[in-house]
Amino acid sequence: MERGLSARAASVQGCRALPADGAAASLPSTRLLRRAARHGKLLGVNHPFLYDVIDTVIHENECQYPELREKQAYITRVVRTEEENFAKTIDGGMKIFDQLLAEHKEKGETTFSGADAFKLYDTYGFPIDLTAEMLEEEGMTVDQAARHGGGQGDILLLAQVQNIAGHSAPPFVRS
Repeated sequence: MERGLSARAASVQGCRALPADGAAASLPSTRLLRRAARHGKLLGVNHPFLYDVIDTVIHENECQYPELREKQAYITRVVRTEEENFAKTIDGGMKIFDQLLAEHKEKGETTFSGADAFKLYDTYGFPIDLTAEMLEEEGMTVDQAARHGGGQGDILLLAQVQNIAGHSAPPFVRS
């Protein structure tokens, strides 16, 4: 419970990193929002909630970031949209994650395949760090060497896996 509250608080503070210049939510801010949404769900919050605290986050940070107040409506809209979009997929994604996790555990594996991690990312929008965090809670890790399919999604997954493992991502995918 303590970890969930800490993650939620850190993610809410991360909302101030949302672009106030009119650009869409960035990958890091999307990952923060999805992580917070998952932790909210674990704490029993089954509806979008982060957008409700934007005013508090802005109030606490507007001295350092005055542009936040000017863009509050936009930031709130981006956060709410991201929460609503992720809410549409998180339940299905969690079911698939639980099924895949059970399959790996039945085989006595402690490493989750890269192909399964990619499926969760590509199909359900679970960033690899969210999958890695969920696996860590289960005493497992993500296969860092496995790669699935081809193309840009494969490169993005590899970069995210390398980042989790503490390796540098290739320069063409660094955020």
